[in-house]
Amino acid sequence: MTDQQRACLLAAAALSLLVLGIVPLWGALGVRDAGGHAHGGMAMDEAAFQRHLHQQQRDHGLPDGSVRPPPGGTVYVMARQYAFEPRVLRLRRGAHYHLTFYAADVLHGATFLQDGAGSLTVLVAPQRMTEVSLTPARSGEIRLVCNEFCGIGHHLTRGRDLVAEAPGAAAASSTRFGRVRFHPRS
Repeated sequence: MTDQQRACLLAAAALSLLVLGIVPLWGALGVRDAGGHAHGGMAMDEAAFQRHLHQQQRDHGLPDGSVRPPPGGTVYVMARQYAFEPRVLRLRRGAHYHLTFYAADVLHGATFLQDGAGSLTVLVAPQRMTEVSLTPARSGEIRLVCNEFCGIGHHLTRGRDLVAEAPGAAAASSTRFGRVRFHPRS
């Protein structure tokens, strides 16, 4: 090993130790998760979120297991290894929805895909809530897939938003994926 290689190796080791020392310092100073950092949301236990899901199913559930939430309301979606619950949401074109995601077990990603309308991706951290604003402007299907590896059955973690025509609605050009809001920690 040459002197130059030895110097580079020592510099890399010193830099990695410096970074390793800074990470706990960030936490102690409160820098991490300041202002609702994207990897944190409002903490909630699974039982409380399950109560919201069951109430939503009772109030807006259909016989096929899908949910038709009212426009403007909050829609609760549980991400867990290897499914989204509910698997199918029936939305109205042109209506605004607030989707609240919760991960029961591990880190998940939720990506909404609609042909010709683009996509939206959010990170859903375990035991935290993540909110997404969505206004479907096209009829058809918006696919919901998990984009964070969540285990051996990751490829099965899928959902669908079926968008129907609103009565008397005019055609729109593309779905608007609204603001993503991560709740600050309390």
